[in-house]
Amino acid sequence: MLRSLNVLEPAAPIVLDQLSQIVYGFEQYLLQNHGLCKTSVIRHRTSLRKFLHQYYSLGVSSFSSFSSLRGKDVRQFIVEHAHNPSSSSAKNMCWTLRTFSRYLLHQGHTTYNLSSTVPSIRAWSLTALPEHLTFDQITQVLNSCDKNSIIGVRDYAVIVLLSRLGLRANEIALLKLNDINWHASGINIRGKGRTLVTLPLLAEVGEALSSYLQNACPKTDSRSVFVCTLAPHSAFASSAGIL
Repeated sequence: MLRSLNVLEPAAPIVLDQLSQIVYGFEQYLLQNHGLCKTSVIRHRTSLRKFLHQYYSLGVSSFSSFSSLRGKDVRQFIVEHAHNPSSSSAKNMCWTLRTFSRYLLHQGHTTYNLSSTVPSIRAWSLTALPEHLTFDQITQVLNSCDKNSIIGVRDYAVIVLLSRLGLRANEIALLKLNDINWHASGINIRGKGRTLVTLPLLAEVGEALSSYLQNACPKTDSRSVFVCTLAPHSAFASSAGIL
């Protein structure tokens, strides 16, 4: 914020090390070839950096080093780390490695298609929390929001969007002011794969959003509907801020 006001000098250009260059190249591939949004790309960063750091000692420090990478190396990493996170995180890790393997082949950094060596993670039923709440449970959650506080009004609007329109946290984080058509009672939602869907702006949803924007939203130049309560009141970096 201070740099935008010319109070501080511009930041010095960031020089990426070799591993960061590999991660950056893969993230650009996800954005351009797979149509992922930036918040979705961030989810794959941790698994890839962990994989690269583990094999740094084997000489995997540049794109030219991947010519010696084999399927057994990828499988060994999965065996060592698949049990640490939840099953959904493990599935996300496998998707990252599978797609990264295709990326290496696509860019000519390896001649082996290692994606077929990445196994699938089994997700057993009844081993996680219920996928949805009952109507009475949703009502209890909504009633727990303190509408006398700024955060409570914001949380109420978020929960209404989650429960009444079935939106994902990432879709709420990407919501812009221009996406709300008050006159036509519609709201544009940016879904997966850069899809744009228009949903009806239900009366309850409109009232919750209007109350938040008029009474609880901080003053900001950001066009995002939901912004951080702390200065400089920018948009959330990922869907984690919504949850």
